[in-house]
Amino acid sequence: MKFSEFAQKLRTVIGNGANTHEFARTILDAIINEDGTEILDGKSASSYKAYYNGKSEITALAKEISIYVEPTEFEEYLKQFPDQSIQKLCDIFGEHIEGISPHNALEEIAEFFANIIYDAAGEKRKTQGSKTTDYAEKTTQECQKESLTLVQQQNNVIMNGENNLNLTNHGTMNFNFGGD
Repeated sequence: MKFSEFAQKLRTVIGNGANTHEFARTILDAIINEDGTEILDGKSASSYKAYYNGKSEITALAKEISIYVEPTEFEEYLKQFPDQSIQKLCDIFGEHIEGISPHNALEEIAEFFANIIYDAAGEKRKTQGSKTTDYAEKTTQECQKESLTLVQQQNNVIMNGENNLNLTNHGTMNFNFGGD
């Protein structure tokens, strides 16, 4: 989920009548520690409005503030809202946050928001279950033992004895020189 979608969903429940730029600034301020507030002070109201509306991505901002992200700060911010609002947030974010309930909503939403910022900053965590082909996981030595050469999106020289080949590859190619 992008920041703009998160902020818009959140604002429907806890916006307190704030305009878009105020709300975007408020929630960003709420998830970082005080050391990062100076970075937020350097942004204009129109920047926050663009972040909220999705006209601008928070990528550059996220890179600057990601070191200051403290999910517990955002949990504290959410504690001010009544139980009914927290239940509504559970309903809204239920399809995005597995296992969210009124008992864990503050923590789960804060972690979810932190991950949005980390993802925008390019600090993506490795996802389990993303598999590559068996060949891609093999070392060069293993490939040589099998007389197999793997080429992936790069300029390469394929060398097999006296037979050399220069090529540019924009995909994945497998060469089997073993004759099998």
